[in-house]
Amino acid sequence: MTQVSRKGDATYVNVLQGDVEVVHEREGAKHIYTGESIETTVATMSFKKAGAEYEFNFSEPLVMSEHGDELAISTAEGQGADGTAFKMNDIDHHYDPTMVLIKNSTNDYNRKGYLRFDLKRLEKRKTNSVSLKFTMVHSRLGSLALSQKEARFSVYGVMEDHLDQWRQGLLDWNSAPANAAGSTEVDQSKTIRLGGFELPRGKVSGEVGFSSDELKNLINQDRNRLITLIIVCDSLGDQIGSNYVYAIAGKEHPSLMPPTLWMSLD
Repeated sequence: MTQVSRKGDATYVNVLQGDVEVVHEREGAKHIYTGESIETTVATMSFKKAGAEYEFNFSEPLVMSEHGDELAISTAEGQGADGTAFKMNDIDHHYDPTMVLIKNSTNDYNRKGYLRFDLKRLEKRKTNSVSLKFTMVHSRLGSLALSQKEARFSVYGVMEDHLDQWRQGLLDWNSAPANAAGSTEVDQSKTIRLGGFELPRGKVSGEVGFSSDELKNLINQDRNRLITLIIVCDSLGDQIGSNYVYAIAGKEHPSLMPPTLWMSLD
């Protein structure tokens, strides 16, 4: 994963899997492997070992690398945001601001994930195709139902522009945009289902991608250059009352890429 600072004076490379060779004009080449990272400027190249404290500030707006007619926009850019609608509104039980949390349970600790993307850099151009990519992380919350074949998720787009103005972080269940009471429900009059994805049994970390024509159309038809997506878990595990909390690395995560829309443009 590569990101470039808004001023263009620093590049951040973080290896999610495999290995990468980074070549610096002054300091030569350096191989980095899974979990390791490098920050480069004109003068320096700073190396971070796997497991070391990550000092790059991904919460600042970032301009992602662009190649030709491709564009990437994350929740960390402009008015982008990510958050969790949590049913237990009076407490922040097990809430972590670095993660977007999603849970379907028979108890009151249900959660839904919210993502907002600022599309202003897209300007008036249309996208031919778009993929939503994000990194799942192990939340270590709840019981992981390993007897399930897979965990199923739905992604919804919010249709009404005024509902895009919600705050980053922990959201009130009753006032979260286009939310509904049930653990898998959204307000059908204000949303459109964009599709879904599945995680195989036991998978709780790693990169996940999602793409659909409905997502492309939502972006192309958007008027206020902000879109909000809601992610819910449709499947219910077999650990009644204590199902697993799935987690996506958010814009405040210290080392992982925030949720990102990757688009090819007309």
